[in-house]
Amino acid sequence: MHRHVVGGVLLAALLCSAPCLAQYTDEHLPDARELLPDDALEAAAFSGPDDASSLAVEGDGRLMRVEARRAMDNHWDVGVSWNTTGPIEADDVLLLTFEARATGPGDSPTGRIHLAFRRVEKPYHHALSKDVQVSAQWRRFEIPFSPAVSMPAGGGTLRLNFGAVPQTIELRNVSLVNYGGEFSILGLCRILNIDPSLAGNRVVGEPLRPTNLWEMGAWDRLPPPAEGFDPEGAWTQTWRIWTCHGYTIKGNRNVGYLRITRTPGDPIELHVEQRIVNYHGLQHITTAEINCAADALARPRSWRIANRFVAPDGTPLDELSLYETGAIEDGLLRVREDGREFTRPAGERVTADWCLFEAIQRLPLDRALSERFDMLEGLSLLKRGHHLSYRGPEEIDAGRRTMTLHHFQQTGHGTLPYDWWVDKDHRLVMVVTHSRAYILDDNVEDEYEDELRANISGYQRDAGRHGGDQQ
Repeated sequence: MHRHVVGGVLLAALLCSAPCLAQYTDEHLPDARELLPDDALEAAAFSGPDDASSLAVEGDGRLMRVEARRAMDNHWDVGVSWNTTGPIEADDVLLLTFEARATGPGDSPTGRIHLAFRRVEKPYHHALSKDVQVSAQWRRFEIPFSPAVSMPAGGGTLRLNFGAVPQTIELRNVSLVNYGGEFSILGLCRILNIDPSLAGNRVVGEPLRPTNLWEMGAWDRLPPPAEGFDPEGAWTQTWRIWTCHGYTIKGNRNVGYLRITRTPGDPIELHVEQRIVNYHGLQHITTAEINCAADALARPRSWRIANRFVAPDGTPLDELSLYETGAIEDGLLRVREDGREFTRPAGERVTADWCLFEAIQRLPLDRALSERFDMLEGLSLLKRGHHLSYRGPEEIDAGRRTMTLHHFQQTGHGTLPYDWWVDKDHRLVMVVTHSRAYILDDNVEDEYEDELRANISGYQRDAGRHGGDQQ
């Protein structure tokens, strides 16, 4: 094993002239605590066989060169490591940064570094185990991770392993900092513009709320209110429909949108358009015209609704379409379809989920608010015993920027809770129920078309693979 320190004006000049990515600064970040020793490169512990590896620290401690002259039985057989200088609490957010390049013979040398972080003693509880690829050009790496267990000062170890392949790697600006547990690892990724997939495929593990929806990239900045926005006036609003498949990154999608146009009066008139992209580009398009009472819940008096389906090739699937009219009269819910009429008893107070998108924007921000009703979901399925209350204002953290949103919550039989969020202008900016979120967004058509094209492409690939129609 060889380790030596080399000084010199020439090497210092080369370091200063090498390409370097700018350091990221953001006033929204909390103070971070460095976990590596001062003069980290000189303080690193090196391990490797004397006849097949070497370490040199050069340029007054600003550059490290590690050589593995053959592939080892284990990539751990050549490596550098540091024990942490400060304590770490479980779920603290850590960020490893360094710059690296491969040197050696040939025009385009490459290399591979294995990154590992764990407890010094058993049980090790690895928090990081990852390979990164290195080219002949300097590249800055930013790797976020979060240990699941606490560690005292000196109780954690960071190790960079080089034994997987024959290679010579140069390193500089190695740092490991602890941002604490003030915000999540995905929040750090969004603030620093780091690919969130580097943080691993984590389960969400908590109810969806505006803050963790921001961390998962479901929204960034909400559209500003139109000048003189009046929830009791005439308006059109569009909410993007975003779904979560259980993970913070993988499988989350924008699947469609809901657009509602309000015409004031008595009755209030609502025009509803909802588009959903289903598997392989099958579109479900719902339109409805609803006449609503001008009361606290915008209770529907009468309506017309059309549910249509469009095949991936754009062909309307009329055999799947459904057209209905409905009304609530004299305590009865009446629905007419193809000349047939269906009736059932309705409660004293019945509203519809789409009507609540309008009504909640007019409700007072009063903790004494308590509205009880039955809910007509999709203007078709009556669900009894619902309750809506105002939970109060909440400060929402979106990348160290904060905003105040007012929280209404709805619970009831036959459905998971609904959380409704309005801003200071009484606009409904977010609705969350289980894995689905409706997010106010004035520019959803492009995203919808992108999702539709992606699903149709999948349909076409599968149709070609199976040699037939996949409808």
